[in-house]
Amino acid sequence: HTVPRMKLLHTADLHLGKTLHETPLLGVQEKMLNDIHDILTRNGYAALIIAGDVYDRAIPSAEAVSLFSKFLARIREDCPDTAVCIIPGNHDSAQRLAFAREILQNQRIYIAQDTSRLADPVILTKGTEKLAVYLLPFLNFGAFSEETKETYRTAGDSQAEMAAVASHILKQAVKPDIPTLLAAHLFTIGGQSSASERTFIGTAEYVNPDLFSFFDYVALGHLHCCQRITDRMYYSGSPLPYSFDESDDAKCVLSIDIDCTPKQPDINGAKAPVTIERIPIISERPL
Repeated sequence: HTVPRMKLLHTADLHLGKTLHETPLLGVQEKMLNDIHDILTRNGYAALIIAGDVYDRAIPSAEAVSLFSKFLARIREDCPDTAVCIIPGNHDSAQRLAFAREILQNQRIYIAQDTSRLADPVILTKGTEKLAVYLLPFLNFGAFSEETKETYRTAGDSQAEMAAVASHILKQAVKPDIPTLLAAHLFTIGGQSSASERTFIGTAEYVNPDLFSFFDYVALGHLHCCQRITDRMYYSGSPLPYSFDESDDAKCVLSIDIDCTPKQPDINGAKAPVTIERIPIISERPL
């Protein structure tokens, strides 16, 4: 009897269209996307998770948009059974990133635009296996209505306060009988930053990882160094180095293998076994 398993590929912080000291990186980024495409074609992944900062700017260049469009088209053609789940990061314009979202959803490309559908997961199925993927976009000022904040007794719009509201909503939405994954773009307490992120001022922007500890796996974006926050919460890091203090980082994407045996609800809230593997991404232009 084989254990039902589901594999997902976790990446983030692509920053398509970025220039580094006036040097365009589109060619290097195209090669990086080709590498991710090749990994997906080889290993039968149920989904690709892109945890924010797809583009480097809110209004991305036409060349960056074209590059990402071709990447998605190739995945859909060569990996028809692989869903793609995307959240906007703090560099993205959520509305622009979510262009044609309703049409793309029919192609199993899911883009979170705002928090209005936070409680509605993407349900991945593979045979009898099921996995619920929740998508939490970067929480900009005003991400939740005054009424919603009042419901959860929160008045402020700091990252920490908005993440607490998101945690309440998600905790009520999560189904106890199937494994759950969260994609989020935020700065957790204990995370190690580098020079190429837009860092926030003050501790109110740090999010406590305990807020999302009820998920079987949390796929994080925002910090560019691949790092473990808890046993079930990882930053994949950016797949390319984007500042000189990242030059020694081992850039990678994360392969997540989740045991999708239906959960037996119990008082301990047992988690699905998860295996995490780093797959190297080698830049053709090292820093």
